[in-house]
Amino acid sequence: MEAVAATSKAYIPKLLMLYRVFGRHYWKQWKLIGLALFGMAATTCTSLLVPWPLAWIIDYILKDVPLPAGFAFLEQWAGDERYLLLAPAALAGVALAFVHAGFGYVHRYYVAAASYSLVADVRERVFRHLQRLSLSFQNEWRSGDVVLRMTNDLKDLKGVLIETPFKVLNWTLTIGTITGFLFYTDWTLGVAAWVIVVPLYFLALRFGGGVNVASKKKKEKESQVATVVAENVAAMALVQAYGREGVEKRRFDVENVASIEAEVGAIGLQKVFKRVADVIVACGTAGVIFIGAKLVAEGALNPGILVVFAHYLKKFYSPIDKLAVVMVKLAKSQISGDRVRELVETEMVVSDSDRARPIEDVRGRIEFDDVSFGYRRGVDVLRGIRFTAEPGETIALVGPSGAGKSTLLSLLLRFYDPHQGTVRLDGHDLRDLTLESLRSKITIIFQEPMLMRRTVRQNIEFGREGATEDEIIDAAKLAEAHEFIEALPKGYDTLVMERGGNLSGGQQQRISIARAILRDTPIVILDEPTTGLDAVSEAQVNEAISHLVHGRTTFVIAHRFASLRSADRILVLEDGGISAQGTHRELMESSSLYKKLFDLQFAGRDASGIIGQRPELAPDPEPGGVS
Repeated sequence: MEAVAATSKAYIPKLLMLYRVFGRHYWKQWKLIGLALFGMAATTCTSLLVPWPLAWIIDYILKDVPLPAGFAFLEQWAGDERYLLLAPAALAGVALAFVHAGFGYVHRYYVAAASYSLVADVRERVFRHLQRLSLSFQNEWRSGDVVLRMTNDLKDLKGVLIETPFKVLNWTLTIGTITGFLFYTDWTLGVAAWVIVVPLYFLALRFGGGVNVASKKKKEKESQVATVVAENVAAMALVQAYGREGVEKRRFDVENVASIEAEVGAIGLQKVFKRVADVIVACGTAGVIFIGAKLVAEGALNPGILVVFAHYLKKFYSPIDKLAVVMVKLAKSQISGDRVRELVETEMVVSDSDRARPIEDVRGRIEFDDVSFGYRRGVDVLRGIRFTAEPGETIALVGPSGAGKSTLLSLLLRFYDPHQGTVRLDGHDLRDLTLESLRSKITIIFQEPMLMRRTVRQNIEFGREGATEDEIIDAAKLAEAHEFIEALPKGYDTLVMERGGNLSGGQQQRISIARAILRDTPIVILDEPTTGLDAVSEAQVNEAISHLVHGRTTFVIAHRFASLRSADRILVLEDGGISAQGTHRELMESSSLYKKLFDLQFAGRDASGIIGQRPELAPDPEPGGVS
């Protein structure tokens, strides 16, 4: 009993929490839910009338029992040919069957429509929420697990939110009506019918707790299987190049077998419960039929009514039996609901404040005022950052890995907010601006081109929805991409394969630059977009970048010193702070770290691995750039 009470105490609040989190979605489906409720009530009522034509035949035709006063006219119509009464009984049976089928269709159709509409609405809500989450979400959550929650778990959620509540309402109405009829006929019949309900309920709670644990384990294993598959698809080239197919296959087999074992464990608990429940229901049915038959033998009950009892008992125990099974299934669905709820309730880290306002005209003046930030409280990645980028100025960020270059620009995009200090755009604290308006003023070119499985035209148009054909082509020309796009099999309508598989690295990057040019924002961020390109592609990409950054406030994350040639100012980041800033020439004289990084990058090695002479470099540039 203690285990049952503990299960109930932990189980019911979780269900109530799911209804609290997702309850507002019911209102959007109120018409469908209303029609489903109507169909449910009508189906329940007609189903209770179905056995009465048979009872009519047994009592009023076969047993010659006088018809009720309201139907006495039928006896006058039939006269001595009592078998004629079969006609109205048969017609009533057929009519009830048609009506019951019609209402049953209405009920099932609108329950399904409400279920899938609600799931679609919740899926939209989860997707919008995912789009607003900070980048830390991607680091903490596995992509395969997120996809599984958005698909399988969301489908299971409709069982918790729509299907199960409707079943419970339907069964409650059915059980209540039949109970009233049994007690009205003879109170001993009602008591006998209800004797087995209590053990069934506690049995369901006991097994429900076990299935809950088994289902949670199964979901976790399914997520691990999905993650292994997603990782292998994404890194297929690496797996094949390193000959790791066998190792990854064994890794998959381990997770796959564990998933199957968890599934079989959950199913085993359900089947054991069903068999035990069937035995209990059989005992209850035998008890009611025994009492009913005794009443018929004593002349206290008509035989036709006993037939109605037999029909009603099936309907009476079926909901109780199924209610117990549903509670077991609900334990499984609740796990899915909790997994979806975890996505919905994941904190966004950064969101619009109540005072946030959109910003329209932007000059591009960026100010970092004593900014400190860490991904974990007490562990700062950036400390006391102070600098100002004037409109149209190009700022390069240099420093060893982990110095905070990418983190600094993440604060500009408001992927995170600083723990101390302020980042300003044209004098406005970024926290006082809406995220949408802020990010609409910034364009970023990533180190690895990010193209979607869409046409070339659609990938460029992603920069600005609704751009005209001429605007797309002009952007491609400025990005030095128009000629090679025209040479593709379908030109601008060529489908870009996953991860740009049908384009070279330089072509992918120039399409992403065309997208950025079309976006036309006053602030640009370049995360070393020429990394990994050959000399020809690099020259073409650099030419395209020159069109993109002209007259715009630009930040360059520099991994290679060749990227600094267009910088007006260079910031040297070290241990989370700015250790030096200035031009290339100034930093070569004033910053030991900058000089060390420069010398390390341009140091050469001969074939035997001995450090050779540094290759000849162009003369140091004048202030304003590095050659």
